[in-house]
Amino acid sequence: MKPSPANSSTSSILAACGLAFALSFFHGTIQAADWLNNGPSTDWNTGANWNGSVVPNNDGAFITTNTGNIATISGSPAGTITELQVGTWYNNGRLDHTAGTLTVTNTGWPFGWVLLGGGSYGTGTYNLANTAASGGAFTNFGTGTGNLSVNAELRVGAGAGWWDHATGIFNINTSGTVQVNGSLVAGTAIGDVGTVNLDAGTVTVGGDYTNSGQFGHGGSAATGNLNISGGSISFNNRLALGVGTNTSTGGNVATVTMTGGTLTTDSAHNEDWHAGVNMASGYDTATGGAATINLNGGTLSTLRVFSETGGTGVKGTSTFNFNGGMLQAQVNRTDFLGGLTQANLRNGGAVVDTNGFNVTIPQALLHSNIGGDNATDGGLTKSGAGVLTLNNVDNSFTGNITVNAGTLRANGIRNGYLATGTLGANAGSRTITVDSDATLDFTSNNIFAGGGATAGGLPQVVLNGGAMQSSHFNVLGHVTLNGGTLNQTTSDSGNYEGYEFLGNITVGGSAASTISSSNGKANHIAGGNNMLVTVADATGSSAADLIVSNPLKDGSGDYWGSGGLTKAGAGTLQFTAANTYSGGTTVSAGALEVNNSTGSGTGSGTVTVDSGAKLSGDGIITTGSNNYVYINGTLQVGAIGASSGSDFSVTTSGTGSTVLGASSFLALDLWSTTGTDMTGNQAAADMLRLFGTLDITSGATLLLSNPNSLTLNAGDVFRVIDWTGLSTRTGTWNVDYSAITLASGSYLDTSNLYTQGTISVLGVPEPSRAMLAMIGVVGLLARRRRVITGFSPKKHR
Repeated sequence: MKPSPANSSTSSILAACGLAFALSFFHGTIQAADWLNNGPSTDWNTGANWNGSVVPNNDGAFITTNTGNIATISGSPAGTITELQVGTWYNNGRLDHTAGTLTVTNTGWPFGWVLLGGGSYGTGTYNLANTAASGGAFTNFGTGTGNLSVNAELRVGAGAGWWDHATGIFNINTSGTVQVNGSLVAGTAIGDVGTVNLDAGTVTVGGDYTNSGQFGHGGSAATGNLNISGGSISFNNRLALGVGTNTSTGGNVATVTMTGGTLTTDSAHNEDWHAGVNMASGYDTATGGAATINLNGGTLSTLRVFSETGGTGVKGTSTFNFNGGMLQAQVNRTDFLGGLTQANLRNGGAVVDTNGFNVTIPQALLHSNIGGDNATDGGLTKSGAGVLTLNNVDNSFTGNITVNAGTLRANGIRNGYLATGTLGANAGSRTITVDSDATLDFTSNNIFAGGGATAGGLPQVVLNGGAMQSSHFNVLGHVTLNGGTLNQTTSDSGNYEGYEFLGNITVGGSAASTISSSNGKANHIAGGNNMLVTVADATGSSAADLIVSNPLKDGSGDYWGSGGLTKAGAGTLQFTAANTYSGGTTVSAGALEVNNSTGSGTGSGTVTVDSGAKLSGDGIITTGSNNYVYINGTLQVGAIGASSGSDFSVTTSGTGSTVLGASSFLALDLWSTTGTDMTGNQAAADMLRLFGTLDITSGATLLLSNPNSLTLNAGDVFRVIDWTGLSTRTGTWNVDYSAITLASGSYLDTSNLYTQGTISVLGVPEPSRAMLAMIGVVGLLARRRRVITGFSPKKHR
């Protein structure tokens, strides 16, 4: 059972005797100076402004007026102050501190504290700012240069015991510092209201092991406010907001509003049960109050944010509103944000900096329904090294997600298609963007959904140089890869392996993207989905722009049926695995390179290459029975970057056939010259292996290329077609060898092309005198007709 947080030593004494008694007793027994509002000036260091006409020295200072000559510190006080009280006992006090350093210290009781609004119905205001100017968002004053050092507690609108309704305001807008060695307390007794406004300055608060900052803490109906637009405030230990202790009944209220600056808790890292930002917890027999954090800007750095109970206590209402500010981790935690009544994502969204640590948010991150907020909130940004894990499937925020550093991990199973999941609302209008060197990690099944989802109903994943990985089966909607890596290491098998693509894939950026599996598991193309893969020329070269190295198969058990693929865009898509999807493959633009060594690179469906598009590689295509391979563009044998001959295999069966259309090109490279028969040397030339039947439509072209810019010699013989597995062929090619350079006195012979699959370079026989004239006539005719069958000079396209 968790006990209530222990109070500091000063607070314990106050609780025992009551602040009112302490004030009345020590004011009467300890030397103290009272400010006179009708003195000759506002200067703290002018003796005539104090009763007794002496500037306080080694005694306390009491300011109980806010009219007339306002007490002002514009240079360091001449004497030592043992305690400072501004506004007590039904009086209103004001102190302006524009420059210089005020030190409040004492070796004995009360150890050098500052009270702003002490005792019943007292109001005290301390302006550590340039009160002659305007500017601060919360203080409304300009920036001063003053410093404040407090040896004990700084209490703002914080009475105790049986005296209450104190009001205190501490305005800080300075280029200087505030050092509080004890706790900073704002609002502790019935009706107390304490407010701290920070626009600029460096504030450091000490406190004991468990107490450092207390706002709206302990007493019923007490209010504490902390407003920050700039500067920094650091609490050595925890920050308690609206926490109920002892027998309080839950009326206390605490609010933190940040539009800028930095708020740090637990800077000493003294972890205990109550460490971090404690919101509206209830201890002993108490009921917690109402605690709200409005993170509209700036940075909140803490061990954790939480609400809990101890004894028979009851939690109050705790609300965390993300609206543009950053929540930053300090240590590894599995409960970084949790136990609250509500955590809302407003228009400005949430920014979580893991700061090199691994933290989990079990709290549901909800779309804000606060009046005036947009239907689409500001979403979530994950920053900093380290891992942020979301595991609450009721996260309902509607904005986009950006992972700009480290890892965002999702762990929470959704069966079926529901409105929410660990990554927020399921909506196709949302994007999850992963930047360079960042990772999106799925560690359970069905992060978005199980069965019943559609691509338009799921967030789009955009990998801008970043990576996505999954250790289990998961469905995806539309995916954009801009130099991104989509990897999976799934442990699932059978009808549920890696990712299931319900939508399309778009590739861009300025570097190649990859889709892979570290253990060879396949990805699914959902049944009925003809997945459009649009690949831009991201590399700016002939290199592959999207490399898919693991298999693609038909739909899973949740999305059963045949899946197909259409390649679009000017870039190159490369397959290196054996695919089994059965819905067919269409290359409508750019290139599809097939480099598998087993199975079929394009699955079992019909393959269609449109005019202007290209199918290339050194792999294998084997269609299912009665399916076709239609080449209306280019079939290029050989992989990108090849430096020697390659082979490519195409197999059809049943009524299916390989059909080379009238506008088609079969492109083959000749890589070597030896003046000998090289038909047994695969490296010498590219070769197409054909199985089944082949239909060559009139007008189809066999295009021979010379990548090494060689001069081929008489005696060279190349094997470019393997007919051994072909059962039927119809038609012949126009042979275009305009890129080939032949040695003088030689010609290209294709007479064995359709029988042995070879082409040869032959020397022209020495002609007789009688034949010279005839050869001249033939030469003239050849200049007009560049293509003949068998013995053919070069053809220019």
